Order: sequence, then C-alpha cells, then structure tokens
Amino acid sequence: MAISTEERRIVTVLFADMAGSTALGEELTRRRCAGFSSRYYALACDTVEGHGGTVEKFIGDAVMAVFGLPICAW
Repeated sequence: MAISTEERRIVTVLFADMAGSTALGEELTRRRCAGFSSRYYALACDTVEGHGGTVEKFIGDAVMAVFGLPICAW
C-alpha cells in the first residue's frame, strides 16, 4: 500500500496591477519604460519574497504571487 504525501493547505494568492501604467507607457520612451518596468519587477519580487511569498508570474504590469505554499525540492 502506498503512503500518500498529499497535503491540504490554505494559501493566499495576490494579484497586483500597476495603476496608470498604460498612460505612463505612452509618455515614456521605450528605453525608459523598460527600465521602469525592470525596477518595478525587482521591487515586486523583493517585497513578495520578503514577506514569505513566491512570485508565480508577471502578466504585463501585473504580479501574481502565492503565500503559504511549501517550497518544492524536486
């Protein structure tokens, strides 16, 4: 008989979108917009990870992060 390692947990999923990014992108050059976005992504990662979460993906200017998941060591 196999022993199940399945576990149920309550997790929190965060979706955060940068307000006004479309208008800002229209005002900035591509280079400045790319630099701004890079700093935003780095800050988002640092903030999420600093609170024990994991950034799952970036969707345009939105961040999807998960809190409460165990770290998977494949």
